[in-house]
Amino acid sequence: MATLQQIKRRISSVKGTQKITKAMKMVAAAKLRRAQENIFQARPYNYVSDFARSSWKNCVAKDSHCLK
Repeated sequence: MATLQQIKRRISSVKGTQKITKAMKMVAAAKLRRAQENIFQARPYNYVSDFARSSWKNCVAKDSHCLK
């Protein structure tokens, strides 16, 4: 059976691990939030590039001069 000192040391170790895990979760949440903000800010550029890509595709399909 474990002594009282060993049990206290184990409890302390588990608490330390919990603190580290909590900090890691907070860092991950901050990174996710930053990535989501970047995606949200890039949406207008995505719409413009989609429009340009579809226009180019239609122009090439018609075999016309696309750079008028």
